[in-house]
Amino acid sequence: MSFKIRVTPSNHQFELEGKETILRAGMRSGLNLAHNCMNGSCGNCLARLVDGEIEQIRHQDYGLTPQQKQDQQFLTCCHRPLTDLVLEMHELDTVQDIPYQEIAVKVSKTDLLVDDVMHLQLRASRSQVLDFLAGQKVKLYLKDGSSIRLGISSCPCDGLNLRFHFRNTGDEFCSQVFQQIKKGEKILIKGPSGDFTLNECSDAPLIFIAWDTGFSQVQSIIDHVISESAERNIRLIWLSEQTHYYKNYCRAWNDVLDDFQYETVSCKLPEASTELYERMEMIEALKQHEIYAVLPNEQLSVFKQYLDDKGFPMQQLHTETC
Repeated sequence: MSFKIRVTPSNHQFELEGKETILRAGMRSGLNLAHNCMNGSCGNCLARLVDGEIEQIRHQDYGLTPQQKQDQQFLTCCHRPLTDLVLEMHELDTVQDIPYQEIAVKVSKTDLLVDDVMHLQLRASRSQVLDFLAGQKVKLYLKDGSSIRLGISSCPCDGLNLRFHFRNTGDEFCSQVFQQIKKGEKILIKGPSGDFTLNECSDAPLIFIAWDTGFSQVQSIIDHVISESAERNIRLIWLSEQTHYYKNYCRAWNDVLDDFQYETVSCKLPEASTELYERMEMIEALKQHEIYAVLPNEQLSVFKQYLDDKGFPMQQLHTETC
């Protein structure tokens, strides 16, 4: 049986089927619901029942006060609906809502996407998942202290499984991950950081621009848009002087999204700006779009000047350096 759940004050809605918890279903649908442990211990996923009926399906250690019980508050990680629901619950909508975290994760999978690009998948424990917004970065630390700052490529709807892809720069961190890291090894994550995140208040058409492995942060945001079931017009321009290692992923987006366009552009870095300008000139009603660009610092500065000269509303430009 399927139930509809509406979250106030945002009025976001999602559906839940079977015996899934309210928290898990909400996150799967793309909502950034407040949480931490997901096992009834921390109390961060507390919500107030405004309308409907629920039942507890998991044990909880977190103790509610008499006042909280009187106010119809409950832990969404331990309950499921018996009817359609209206809930009052906090959502993590801005980077200021996301706390700094340090969590230990384990390597669950490594894949070479091409000779010098690694796909690294890490798994958090159910008692401590990572809160983050699509497009943010974290810092990864190996046991010897070597580290790297990377954009998370996975969607926040699955905080247990964290994915990253990055080129081998030859530093200590990359050398170990590419040559000798094994499944089950521990990595420390610190973060998240960065404000390269989706403007949740806008429903404007979206343009994503990525240079090389800057695609990872774009991937996270597009998957987040899909998880929200948002019907958005999306255009992706992926530039690189090396291999576009996730073409199949782009084709999958093309299959599931009705209004999605993408192109991969092979070019040297100095030529990237020219290639980009040519494509911007072909986009109708450019000023009505929100643009998300991950580019090297020099190219990003030139691109900003180009848009400013064209009278583009700069508050609709969201940027990150790579």
